[in-house]
Amino acid sequence: MEPMKARLARSAILFLHGLTSSGNTWAPLARMASEHGAIVTAPDLRGHGEDPSSSGFRIDDYATDVLAIAAPAGGWDLVVAHSLGGTIAVRIASSNPHWAKRMLLLDPVIELAQAAAEDALADNLGALSNVVVDDVMRHNPLWSRETAELKVRDVQQVTADVVRQSIEANLPWSLSPELALVSATTLIIGADPAMGAPSVGPDDGPILAGSMPHGRYEMAQGTSHSVHRDRPDIVFTAITELLHR
Repeated sequence: MEPMKARLARSAILFLHGLTSSGNTWAPLARMASEHGAIVTAPDLRGHGEDPSSSGFRIDDYATDVLAIAAPAGGWDLVVAHSLGGTIAVRIASSNPHWAKRMLLLDPVIELAQAAAEDALADNLGALSNVVVDDVMRHNPLWSRETAELKVRDVQQVTADVVRQSIEANLPWSLSPELALVSATTLIIGADPAMGAPSVGPDDGPILAGSMPHGRYEMAQGTSHSVHRDRPDIVFTAITELLHR
């Protein structure tokens, strides 16, 4: 068996999406992982995709739902989580040491100051009206058409109220103190500041990762906050490398 396939074969991977997305956002990466033998789970978080929830959008509410997903014996081999999904993963892992052996956090929201929260709310509410695939691709030239189509479908399945509650109900937003309690081997991949304000930048990334017992940070050059949409190849490489650890 080739080395890459050997790393992925029978590995249980949980994918957690971010705000205004759904489990479908992971389709390209989930397909690649599955083709190499991984067992993939990519749920819709509450209020997103096909999930009908219309209330309860604190981080702990999201975490309770995710914990209800049956993990394999010994925990998930890898949790891949973007943005809000990364927030949820940190919250769970900090109090459930056997939940995940490894985590790949893609520009996770660990700290969100009031001003940044207002910007995030405006950006995410604005995204709800961006429902023309060609427009999405024009604003995101690295995305494939499939990725743009999935994003358009995602924003059509989430409401402004869910977006607003998911941000406002969690302020003050600070998970830094929880990082020291995360025992999983963790790679944080941050976005490139040249492509817009990252959730985890090159200044704070090493500090945040360094506060974890087994954490490290990398910046994905040329990527926006949507690291997995811009460069799925980088993320897939990180997945295979983490599973080798």
